[in-house]
Amino acid sequence: MKMTENKDHRLVPPDAGLKRDEQKKQPSLLVIFLTLFLFFDVAILIFWLLPAKGSKSSVRQKTVQAEAPAASTIAPEPPLAARESITAKARLAAENQLDHWLRLQAGNNAENINLWGGEEYTQITDLVSRGDKAMADRKFVRARQIYGQASERLQALLAAKEEMFYTVMEEGYAALDRQDSTMAVQKFKLAISMEPDSEDARHGLQRAGNLEQVVLLYHQGLELEKKDCLTAARPLLQQATRLDPEFIPAAETLARIETKLRDRKFQLAMSDFFTALHNSDFKQARRSLHTAAAIKPADPVLRNAETQLTTTVTASRLSTLEKKFSRLTAAEQWQKAMHVCEQAQQIDPDVGFAVQNIAFVGQRAKLDRKINRILSQPQRLQDNGPLTEAREVLEMARSFRNPGPELKARIVSLDRLIVTASTEVEVSLRSDGATEVVIYRVGRLGTFKQKQLKLRPGTYTVVGSRPGFRDVRRKLTVSVKRKPSLSICCEEPI
Repeated sequence: MKMTENKDHRLVPPDAGLKRDEQKKQPSLLVIFLTLFLFFDVAILIFWLLPAKGSKSSVRQKTVQAEAPAASTIAPEPPLAARESITAKARLAAENQLDHWLRLQAGNNAENINLWGGEEYTQITDLVSRGDKAMADRKFVRARQIYGQASERLQALLAAKEEMFYTVMEEGYAALDRQDSTMAVQKFKLAISMEPDSEDARHGLQRAGNLEQVVLLYHQGLELEKKDCLTAARPLLQQATRLDPEFIPAAETLARIETKLRDRKFQLAMSDFFTALHNSDFKQARRSLHTAAAIKPADPVLRNAETQLTTTVTASRLSTLEKKFSRLTAAEQWQKAMHVCEQAQQIDPDVGFAVQNIAFVGQRAKLDRKINRILSQPQRLQDNGPLTEAREVLEMARSFRNPGPELKARIVSLDRLIVTASTEVEVSLRSDGATEVVIYRVGRLGTFKQKQLKLRPGTYTVVGSRPGFRDVRRKLTVSVKRKPSLSICCEEPI
């Protein structure tokens, strides 16, 4: 308060002391009137300065209240000095409010408020200019009020920044949807000025910057699609989606073109499949089907095509086997024909030619095996059992109607062999009368010097034995073409 008093005293004119001495000589009623007037002005000043000055005003008010009793005992200041004191205090309050505004503005300028504040910020700065004019006109109370209003509106504008940011972002996205690149760039730049670290705003600005080129590529792709130039349209739309993957029209058009191209490739592969299937080129048909499956793996046409391919391949294989079967039966190769029937039934147990002929083919194959064994081992017919079997096989062969040339020839050969094997040939044997003679599969002949007997053609083993002598073994071949003879004696002593 001493500083305030000094300051107030400095505002007092040089002749202020002389006037105060003269005033002491005036009647006391005038002094009292002036004193009351001075107190009234001071009260008004305290009332106006209290909200702005805060603690300082409180201190000054206490000081005034403390000094008030003393004022009744001392001489009052002149009216001019009082007015100058009040003016100084009003100017100080206005300067304090201006200082508060300047600090608030400096902090908000760091947040680019001059870029995003818009019309509201312009009005606030205009309001401050009016406050500056009031200060220049020494209307300090009015200036303080204007600066206070500007500060309040600036704080309100800053509080609304977050909501304004989201609104601007939505407007930017709407501009992108309208394909208005100029407006989109403006909105996202404004958003970045409000939130410089916002990745969404920077991403939106990048999309807005690419929008003109994206839209151009998109429309070029559309025109090519209308002309059915899908292969040429695809790279343009791919470039557009690379520039802006979120540009829905380009992405949808590209997806549509890709679908059309896949459909065409699929149809081409299926066409190749049916052509190869018609030409019985099953390998090519399967390759074409695999190509189609790689393009559209879930297409129901593939399942039908696979079934058709399997059916056709099966039918073709059975047809090939049936033709082979016909050739083999015509050549009377019954064993091979039997094998073909078995192959066909492994593919399809109900295949017609195999079901109808397998029993007959089996009989003929079995007959062939028996005839072949008899003809390849004629010496077995020396025994009655094999000879009887041969006669049965011959009867079986003759029972088949319409025998082929091969069977006819075998019947003749078998019949001739049986006749030959059944014809007994006279055989002459000589010995020394002391050697015991045995013919395997015929019987014991005992000892003799000369013996005649009849044997069927074939090769016989003749054994001679005599006590004290080494046994003798001879081979006797009997043939209808000549009368065989054999001499057998044990002559080598042991």
